[in-house]
Amino acid sequence: MKTTLTLLSAVVGTEAVWSLGPESFNCKMRNLAWEYGQKTLPKFGKFENLYYALGLNDDCKNVTGPVHFGPSDLKPKVPVFPTSATGFSLFVDFTNGDDSNNGSINHPLKTISSAVTKAKGKGPDAFVYLRAGTHYLTETVQITAENSGLTIQNYNGEEVVVSGGKKLDAKWSPYNINDGNNMYVTDVADVDYAWGFQVSSPDVVP
Repeated sequence: MKTTLTLLSAVVGTEAVWSLGPESFNCKMRNLAWEYGQKTLPKFGKFENLYYALGLNDDCKNVTGPVHFGPSDLKPKVPVFPTSATGFSLFVDFTNGDDSNNGSINHPLKTISSAVTKAKGKGPDAFVYLRAGTHYLTETVQITAENSGLTIQNYNGEEVVVSGGKKLDAKWSPYNINDGNNMYVTDVADVDYAWGFQVSSPDVVP
């Protein structure tokens, strides 16, 4: 079955109205909330999303002063976990791996499900290391009592995303409306219905 997805080229904005007393007090409270968020969730760095959500960029710029965000502030910091020098270890690389491999660092598996199955009964020192990239779940990962003590983590600080979505090999084409190319469409196979999809650009909204 073929499904047609439509993408509008637009930017969505949000506006919040605050009324917590005098501007100076109001903005100081919002600034405290932003600082608390940074301390509570340090992986988000300066927590740019919270800064804008609290309206500190517009309503309170005269109170808090300008804040400049760099590229490193746009996404969470990747945690670095220690690796085990002993015990049972398997490596998973969705892009370059193969589930017929032995799971070593040079011959990684492809899916998390395969690694979890192979790690059954290996004890509390069993580790599954995910290599960099997006790991798409093609099936439900079954973790049972036989996996007790199993640790699944990124390898050596590499950036890993585990996704339950389906990657589309889509080719977008402009569709002319209102005398301008402000809509894009694509046809995808094997998709009965699209509940939602993401596009790797902050300037477009599905």
